[in-house]
Amino acid sequence: MLGVAGSVTNSCDITHKLVSNQSSAIFDGTNDFIDCGLPSGSSFISKTQGSISLWARITTASNNEMLWNCCVDSSGTNKINLLYNSSGGKIQAQVKVAGTTKSAGFSISNSDIVSAGWFHVCMTYQIDESAYVIKLYYNGILKSTQLEELDHNFAEDVVLNTVHLGKNAVTTNTYHQGYIDE
Repeated sequence: MLGVAGSVTNSCDITHKLVSNQSSAIFDGTNDFIDCGLPSGSSFISKTQGSISLWARITTASNNEMLWNCCVDSSGTNKINLLYNSSGGKIQAQVKVAGTTKSAGFSISNSDIVSAGWFHVCMTYQIDESAYVIKLYYNGILKSTQLEELDHNFAEDVVLNTVHLGKNAVTTNTYHQGYIDE
C-alpha cells in the first residue's frame, strides 16, 4: 500500500513523493510486465467472485493497455482481465469463460485517459448458478454494471494460475505504457 514516509513533514513533501512515482511499477510499453508467479497447478484466484483494484497512469494509449490479466497458463479460453482498450477508447473489466467474453466498460478517449494522470480502477465479478455480474469503478464511481444470464461456467478443472500486470499472458501486443501501483 502506498504510504506516507515518516520523514514527510508538510504537504509539499507529500506532493513531491506522490508525483515522483517512487513506489510504482514503470512499464515501457514494449516488453515490461510483472509475472506474479503463482505456484504451478494452484489457484489463488476465485472463479466465482472477486475484486481487482489498482492505481494506474497511462502515458501513451496505443497498445490496448493490459493492466491486470489472469488466465490458465497462457490460454485465452478462460481468463479475467482489467484493461484500457485504446482501439475502442474504453476501460474494460472482462471475464472470459469457455471462449465467451462478458464485459463491463465505460468510454474515455485516448487523450482523456492520458491527461487524467493517475486514476483508480476496480472491477468486481460474481458468477453464480444463474448469472454473471461484473461491475467497473473508475475513481470510486460505479461506471458500468454488466448483468447477463449464465450461458457458461468455469469448468471444475479450470485453474486460474497465471497473473500478469502490464501484459496479457496470451498475446504480446497489449503491453502497458505507464505506471501501476496498488
